[in-house]
Amino acid sequence: MIPGKLLAALAATGKGYGERRYVRAGLVVVAFNALCALLLSALDLPHGVPAGHLLVYAQTIGLTTFAIFASVISRCQSRAAILIGNSIAIGIGLPGGWIIGSLLLGESLTPLFEGFTGNWQRITTLTALLATLCMYFFWSSERLARARADMAALEAATENARQQAEKRTLAAQFQALQAQIEPHFLFNTLANLRSLIGIDQERAQVLLDQLTDWLRAALKASRQEESTLRDEFDLLSHYLEIQSLRLGSRLRFSSSLPDDLAEFRLPPLLVQPLVENAVRHGIEPAIEGGWIGLSAFVETDHIVIGVADSGVGLSTNPGAATADAIGLENVRARLRLRYGEDASLHLQSRPEGGLIALIRIPHTATP
Repeated sequence: MIPGKLLAALAATGKGYGERRYVRAGLVVVAFNALCALLLSALDLPHGVPAGHLLVYAQTIGLTTFAIFASVISRCQSRAAILIGNSIAIGIGLPGGWIIGSLLLGESLTPLFEGFTGNWQRITTLTALLATLCMYFFWSSERLARARADMAALEAATENARQQAEKRTLAAQFQALQAQIEPHFLFNTLANLRSLIGIDQERAQVLLDQLTDWLRAALKASRQEESTLRDEFDLLSHYLEIQSLRLGSRLRFSSSLPDDLAEFRLPPLLVQPLVENAVRHGIEPAIEGGWIGLSAFVETDHIVIGVADSGVGLSTNPGAATADAIGLENVRARLRLRYGEDASLHLQSRPEGGLIALIRIPHTATP
């Protein structure tokens, strides 16, 4: 029987031990104590002592010594310290455990104070040696556990640093790609504005207002890490308004954005190059002009953003897909950096003429 107070003390000591590790260590001590008791009983040392008494003494001495040692093990940083800690544990644990065992068994404490002789002296010496070996084993286990914990912490810190460095690298690449987005139409618009001022000041004023709104929105978007579909569609509407003032009746446009997708977040200015391509390579080359349609919808587990035009298309203008390869590759690179292989950009011809560009982004993705 192991005393309840001793178990409580055992559970409360051992700074540096995890609860499960400490329990395992305690169970090893109990098993080691029982093995020592069986060995002494088999050797009949000391002579005439019942095996049950030996088991009680082995447990009280061993557990008391271990509890004391475990309470100071976290302070043992060297072999000299372990020897001192072991000496303290044995010096207190042996008599203390013997007293506890004697009290439990109802035996006299007189032999303890009269000194040990004969077999008892040899048993005490053997117990001290075994305790030393046992304590050294647990100290080594503690050092190994600390080394593993330090290694795990170092690996975690290294992995965290690697991830942070990777994030910074990706952010830098992403910003570099975003910085490449230059509105091709800006200088044309300014030139058109200059000519309108002399011949149609009212249209020039409207064009200037639209350009101001677009620039304000574009500058705001370029400084953010993410935008919403609502903001993107508003920005593109300003852009198409400007182009319609420049191209007149040759350009018509529409947009369709469901309310439940308006707040979906995505990289800013992601769709802009596709709309620019639709104007430059689809509508402008067409004598009769055409229309551009913006849309967003859910397709299984992806959000699809479509830019369709009724322009000349790939069959009439096969170079349209590669004429602005930098812009298209920019979009693909930004998608790849942000979403990996889960996002994509595809160009395809429309059966009724023109081209459609489709961006697919995972529905649950967060930029």
